[in-house]
Amino acid sequence: MKARARLKEVHQALGRKMHAVVHAVLVDRATIEGVTAAHERRGDSWQKYYGRLFRDALDALAVEYRLAGRAR
Repeated sequence: MKARARLKEVHQALGRKMHAVVHAVLVDRATIEGVTAAHERRGDSWQKYYGRLFRDALDALAVEYRLAGRAR
């Protein structure tokens, strides 16, 4: 029950979009290109968008798990 509660906290900290991208890459082993295609987006700008979203999510996870200080 503690693990489920912690996952819920992490999901809330990331928000829906970041959680979806992190789950796709880390759990489903998708690439950023795959995430972009799954959302029916095309082009470099969308790949950069989802790449940045993934990097921001990793930063948020590092803060959430106290692996980094609060940046920005």
